[in-house]
Amino acid sequence: MIHGTIVKNGFAKDSVIQSSLLSLYGEMGCLSYAKKMFDEMTVRDLVSWSSIILSYVENGKSNEGLGMFRLMVLEGFRPDSVTMLSVAEACGVLGFLILARLIHGYIVRRNIETDGSMTTSLVAMYSKCGGIAGAERIFLNVKNCSTSLWTAIISSYYRNCRFVEALRSFVSMLNSRVEPNSVTMMSVLGSFAGLGCLREGKSVHCFIIRKEMDLDYDALGPVFIELYMKCGTYEKHASSRRHAGEEYSQCPAHRVDQHLYRMHILCSERIRNDQQMMWNMNVSVQELVPVQVPVHEKNAHVSINAIAIITCLAKTSKVNVSLETPRPVVLL
Repeated sequence: MIHGTIVKNGFAKDSVIQSSLLSLYGEMGCLSYAKKMFDEMTVRDLVSWSSIILSYVENGKSNEGLGMFRLMVLEGFRPDSVTMLSVAEACGVLGFLILARLIHGYIVRRNIETDGSMTTSLVAMYSKCGGIAGAERIFLNVKNCSTSLWTAIISSYYRNCRFVEALRSFVSMLNSRVEPNSVTMMSVLGSFAGLGCLREGKSVHCFIIRKEMDLDYDALGPVFIELYMKCGTYEKHASSRRHAGEEYSQCPAHRVDQHLYRMHILCSERIRNDQQMMWNMNVSVQELVPVQVPVHEKNAHVSINAIAIITCLAKTSKVNVSLETPRPVVLL
């Protein structure tokens, strides 16, 4: 509709509007329309080339994105750091170390500005391609490292199973008074899990709680489980539910239990115990969350989401928040 209005009002040939439409189609995942718009452009500038490359890369078409980058260079355009961010991301997805080195060399030879974002992208690119040495060289040449750069090098070590180096970098990051983020903590917890260090992993868990960090528990939930399961203390994962405080909606437990269920780790005995707890509290499962797991009268299994929410509410003494009036559990 927007495109039609632009054509109707005679602005279809405006280069700025064409570039904007190209970016819009790319963000919406309409690559065929984005490519058609690009092909119909009378004047292609650096912005339009960068937009079409980014559109391909963001929609999982890394090969096509690199192909457009090659055409761009052959037509005499000189890419900037914005273009190379997309190219580095595409290379990381493909995982070709030789290509990563060629791209890095091209950036150096062309003297393309390497700001914080570009440096972080290069570290991530080398990491995904298995070139940890290249990632280290780039990182060590930066004096004042940002959170994203520290996270990139820590994630690089973790991704390549160099857990000790990841943890050493994390300590250095804290000593530099740089605040970690969710991705940082995911790599740190995963490193402790890889080393089988439960005590130290629990310390980091406490660090997260003490700092009241605003983290992405969708990502961290499975990592908590990896830590406690590998160290043989499954029940400890329930402590992650306490992050919710009085708001069970922020509790990662339902993601955690779903993760366990997919791994076939969540035992039937625990499900029966949680179901009995719901019976005792007169709570209706269907009123809380749509049932996703079939429940039978014998050997009953209740929705993993419902179990987790009820457990979380029980631990935070907020059971009555879920319902205005108590009612019995209804089994399917």
